[in-house]
Amino acid sequence: MFGSVSTLLGNVFYDVREAVRVVGGTVLKLRLLNLPLLYSDTRKDLSSIGHGLGSARSDVAGMAFAAGWTPCIVTFLGASSPSAPPTTWARASRCSLPTC
Repeated sequence: MFGSVSTLLGNVFYDVREAVRVVGGTVLKLRLLNLPLLYSDTRKDLSSIGHGLGSARSDVAGMAFAAGWTPCIVTFLGASSPSAPPTTWARASRCSLPTC
């Protein structure tokens, strides 16, 4: 039931998406609808964390980014590289395990 209602609403909004985009943009631009949630800042002040560590703080942040980003990009690069033989990925994934 929820799927059919969502499909119906999606079809209705798809047909009028340009009008919704223009009206919504105008309302937000002219601040006709004042929603504090849209204008709030949710960033945390992290300036006091790691103060005095110098470049070590940047190194740790870079390593954390690389650890999170690598699993996402490796599969794409492996699939899109025409010069890599299919066994290269299997060999690389086996050797990256802590037990090899």
